[in-house]
Amino acid sequence: MTTPDIKKNIIPYLGETAPYISVPENIIFNGNRLETMISDYNFNHENFSKLIKLLSSLGSCNLYRLLNSSLKEQIYFMGEKVRIRQLSYKKSDSATITCESFLESKRKGKSSLLMRDNHSGETLYSFELDYHIIVKDTFKLFYRDYFNDVPVEYYENKLPKGRIITENDRQFTIF
Repeated sequence: MTTPDIKKNIIPYLGETAPYISVPENIIFNGNRLETMISDYNFNHENFSKLIKLLSSLGSCNLYRLLNSSLKEQIYFMGEKVRIRQLSYKKSDSATITCESFLESKRKGKSSLLMRDNHSGETLYSFELDYHIIVKDTFKLFYRDYFNDVPVEYYENKLPKGRIITENDRQFTIF
């Protein structure tokens, strides 16, 4: 399976959407493992969230692939526990990410990822994420407001001390 196959056969069925999912271009599946290489990255300080988004997206894609992918239904992967460790402070210009995922049950899964320097093979980061796997119908029961088309009203009364910028009838940003 190649990256275009992933974008066609996996990503549309993940509950995560842009900008919350990030998948690099050169993904290789090898059994239960997913491997990819990234270069020209900077995950220092404010960019660290991009690393977390990248690693959790790869974990979700690999878990979806382990599930019965013939279902073609939207599935939400909700992170329960995240463990990320920076194991080396070495500066690297390219790295390989290896992801191994396994299903504990039909509703729980786990992904373990290692990010290694391409030149030395030294492990830069380790990342583990435990997932709850929720089908769309169940997700709708928990998060009714996410699927609600009624615009948010009276937010000034509920959040009086926040600075609120209204973008349109249905979207606003809270600072």
